[in-house]
Amino acid sequence: MLRPTPGAPDAAAAALGPRAGELGRRLVTGGDGVLECPASVGGGIVYDVWQTGAPLRTVDQGGDPEGPWALPTPAGSVALRLVTMPPGPPTESGWHATPTIDIDLILSGRVAMELDGGITVELGPGESVVQRGTNHRWWVVGDEPASWAAIMWALADA
Repeated sequence: MLRPTPGAPDAAAAALGPRAGELGRRLVTGGDGVLECPASVGGGIVYDVWQTGAPLRTVDQGGDPEGPWALPTPAGSVALRLVTMPPGPPTESGWHATPTIDIDLILSGRVAMELDGGITVELGPGESVVQRGTNHRWWVVGDEPASWAAIMWALADA
């Protein structure tokens, strides 16, 4: 349940609850439940683990996103996503840019990220990239799927 406005129920009154999904377990103070179905994006799978839904105003804010999955998160919001991508070559349809600052932390496998102009970097487990609204695309390097966590901060006036 997304609570983007002040005056939402007090999180301290709710129990610490586990949230289980295919990619792992999530604990959110003030709520629990099962992760909603993932989105299938470009051959990969994206789980929205948690979102604020709007600019942060209170620590009680946030939860499951409302409505269908969308790549850009709502203006001023923060989102935590888990991505799993199968092996395969880069595609032209994979290019995208969002009005967000993203921190991507590779959890397993190896990925390549390409920026406009052909600049490409390969990343493995424990490595991270800060993506600042640049046009880019991802693909998996090797024969194994790759997974990463993405924290996305959307611009307030996007």
